[in-house]
Amino acid sequence: MDFRCGHDGLAAKVQEMLRLDPFSGAAFVFRSKRADRIKILVWDQTGLVLVHKAVCHCWLDQEKVVRL
Repeated sequence: MDFRCGHDGLAAKVQEMLRLDPFSGAAFVFRSKRADRIKILVWDQTGLVLVHKAVCHCWLDQEKVVRL
């Protein structure tokens, strides 16, 4: 997945690749290839919220990641 995507690009990926509604209120979590950053996309009834966080990759289990 291209981690340079913003909220519109990630919402399109949710619709096209996952066949889910990005405006449902569910939180969608995307991780970078190196697993050192995550983006969380969620609809809060007023707009899309995109959270971008740098993380310690020690807690991310590589075997439980869904690759897009």
